Amino acid sequence: EDGTVWVVFNGEIYNYQQLRRELIERGHRFATASDTETLVHLYEEEGVAGLEKLRGMFAYAVWDSRKNELFLARDRFGKKPLYYGEGPDGLYFASELKSLRAAGLRLPIDTHALKLYLQFGYIPDPWSPFENVRKLEPGSWLLARDGRKVDAGRYWQLPPPREDQPEELDEAALCEQIRETFDEAVRLRMIADVPLGAFLSGGIDSSLVVASMARQSSQ
Repeated sequence: EDGTVWVVFNGEIYNYQQLRRELIERGHRFATASDTETLVHLYEEEGVAGLEKLRGMFAYAVWDSRKNELFLARDRFGKKPLYYGEGPDGLYFASELKSLRAAGLRLPIDTHALKLYLQFGYIPDPWSPFENVRKLEPGSWLLARDGRKVDAGRYWQLPPPREDQPEELDEAALCEQIRETFDEAVRLRMIADVPLGAFLSGGIDSSLVVASMARQSSQ
């Protein structure tokens, strides 16, 4: 409310309404009904730890002028891009490389990244085509103070597959568990104040999504 904390957000938080209710119960006052504002209050309440509660696809930045700190975060699978680079007058960030060029950041070609591209057909995280620009890795965060990176970490990574089947669950129970998890993921993405649709390609994946939508909707 005093204008000391703001957020730049690219993406969508699917469980923001639940988080909003919890934050209101803790005394936070909301001015809007958006998922973007939820990120501000969640950061005020829990800091980096709040990232573990987010479900969705996102890349966002929180600026806290009280601490002179910039906080960057990217979703678990890196569906939304987030580039950053340090220049002589501070740290730059953007969802597209051309924005960094337009801002005046020097962008010399990274020959190592070029070799990676020729080897894999793409440039893996955290590299970018340019020497002084990096991609924030999926499931990671970065903290900058006074225009310089001071800390970074990973809040999530893909867990290793289990080598053994849980003894208390048979195949039918496991199939039901997968179905419940799948339906929950679809349900969260159907929470919207605009009409919803799906791209039905005819494959198994899109057919399952549409089937789950149909089960959970009267339309």
